[in-house]
Amino acid sequence: MNFKPLASLSLVCLLLSVPGMADTLYSNGPINGNDNAVGISYIQEVSDSFGLGSASTIGSISFGAWVLEGDAPLNVSWSISSAPAGGTIYASGTSSLTNSLFCTKGPSCGLNQYDVYNSAFSTNVSLDQGSYYLTLSNATTVKNNGFDWDENDGIGCSGVGCPSSAYVFISATVRSDG
Repeated sequence: MNFKPLASLSLVCLLLSVPGMADTLYSNGPINGNDNAVGISYIQEVSDSFGLGSASTIGSISFGAWVLEGDAPLNVSWSISSAPAGGTIYASGTSSLTNSLFCTKGPSCGLNQYDVYNSAFSTNVSLDQGSYYLTLSNATTVKNNGFDWDENDGIGCSGVGCPSSAYVFISATVRSDG
């Protein structure tokens, strides 16, 4: 598996799950929607670091999602671990996404060919204080197109471990022609 480090991604927020109340545990800053995004579908996965200042339960995760104009985010595979795309896996799954349109294709959104969404999924993950990695992969859209995670360079980051460190991993399959 090949990997390369990159700038911070828009991990909009991790929310504490408390009945009737949601507190932001970590935010890597708002969705940019116009700078860059990194693929999290097909053979590519991305890990982004985050920190927790105390033991917490993560109730939901939201992030910026870029999809081709007229498409919409559908599902994403995720894991929370001790190292980028590996180490000790504390929680994982494949989740359906709820989406709120952030901006539509145009000169100030998605580099003129993408619609950008604030996408979120629910979790119930209890973690101790410390540093972790959220990995997103196998993302799908309604029209089965590519799906990218918004990059914001950590501008507006608030929380332990700001700004985050992100890593892209590319899986390769070796085949024989014989």
